[in-house]
Parts: sequence; structure tokens; C-alpha cells
Amino acid sequence: MTEQIEGGAAETAYADAAQIRAVHRAVELLRALGQYSGGATVSELAMRLGMPKSSVYRLLVTLRRSDWVAFDPESELYSLGIGLLEVSAGVLDRLDLREIARPHLLAILRECDESVHLGLLNDINVIYALKFESSQSIRMVSEVGRLAPLYCTGLGKAMLAWMPPGERDSLLQRMDLRRFTDTTLTDADALRADLAEARERGYTIDEGEHEDFVRCVAGPLIGPEGLVGAISVAAPAFRMTDVRVAELGRLVSRHCAEISTKLQVTAPWRAQA
Repeated sequence: MTEQIEGGAAETAYADAAQIRAVHRAVELLRALGQYSGGATVSELAMRLGMPKSSVYRLLVTLRRSDWVAFDPESELYSLGIGLLEVSAGVLDRLDLREIARPHLLAILRECDESVHLGLLNDINVIYALKFESSQSIRMVSEVGRLAPLYCTGLGKAMLAWMPPGERDSLLQRMDLRRFTDTTLTDADALRADLAEARERGYTIDEGEHEDFVRCVAGPLIGPEGLVGAISVAAPAFRMTDVRVAELGRLVSRHCAEISTKLQVTAPWRAQA
């Protein structure tokens, strides 16, 4: 009888360990998938995670049932699903930053009629937490809840430029600086130089580095404990002349400074999606 109890306890412990291991692998898979803004194949994910393709495939199938992962049958690419947005919405709703930033984003929109975004840090990505669209027929396509790489977006570069150097270097070491367009900065030293120029200028510029023919300016939001997010204005390159970029850069910088001042009093926390 004692042997049966001990054997049952061992089986239970083994099952618990297996479940914990499966959950850990699923979390790592979702994090890895978040680094591919255009989606990834089973082979790519298996190589990145050092896992058998069969194990990765089983996890993807399971996560698809909860809409945490989406699958495009034409390209055979997997990407993060809307189920994650439903989960993260509860977190985003608790962040006062969105309410503090909202009137400023609307003011920027009224002044320039270009798409305005609030972004939050999400590991090596930025997540779009709030957006107000331009009324013009040709405008940037983006969605609240969408992830994009830090290193080649205006929002992401603003957060990289104004975060502590040690944290920035740690993130850069983990990034795959792959090329999205002809202007994507894929060299870490070149990226660091670009971020240093942005700090002197007061805002970052995305020269169509993530999406062709889209230029963007962005500035950081700084709370009492450091970086909390960023704000950007994005538009088609033909409307974003160098003169316009400078004008909107100053506009964004001014509103970022005003929001940051409010955060010093009302938001003593660090927002991270």
C-alpha cells in the first residue's frame, strides 16, 4: 500500500513538472514569435528556441485554439493572435498613462492631421497602446495592440534613445537587427550613433526603416522612475518633408515634455506592457 502511494506521488510530481515545462515553453514561444513582426515558420521558431519542430508545432496548434497564435495558410507563417490583445487589454486599461496622454495626442492630431500613436515598451518591441488616425485618405496603417521592433520604428527608437545605457545595450544584444527596408539600420554602432543624434535633437526620426515610404518622428515620456513610453506622428514620406519633420518633431517634443511633467506628479510608476 505504501509503495502504491509513493508511486502515485511520484507520477503526480512528474506530471506537474511536465505541465510546468510545457507552460514555460509556450511562454518562450510567444516571446520568440513577438520578435517576428511579419510572422515566422515552424522551422524558424524551432531554430530560435532550440526545440524540435514537432514540439513547436504542437504548441502552436494548442495556442491557436485560444487565438493566442494566428496562422496564415498561404504564407504558412505564424504570428501573435488577438487572444493576447484581449489579455493585455486589462493591463492597458489600468495604465493612467493613456488617459494622461489622450488629450495631448488629440491636440497633436488637430494641429497636423497625421496619425498619432502612444507606444509602450514590451521587451525588445514596442506595443501600440493608443492611436488617433489622420482624416487623410493616404495614411499609416497601424493597430492598437500591434507589436513592432524597437530598433526601426520612431516610437521604439525614442524609448531606446532615452532609456539607461546599460538597459539599452542589454536589449540591443538580444535583438536580431534584420532588414525591413533599404533604410533599416542593421549595424548596432550605426544605430547607437542615430540614437545619440536623436538625444541631441530632442526627438527620433524613422526614415522609412520599418515600412517603406513612411516617415515618423517620436519623443519619449519620462516619469519619476525613468522612461514610461513614447509618442509619435507618422505620415507618408511625400507629406513628411524635412521641414515638416522638423516642425512635427518640435510639436511632439513639446507635448512629451508636458506629459512628462504631469507624470512626475500623477504616475510614480514605470509602464511596461
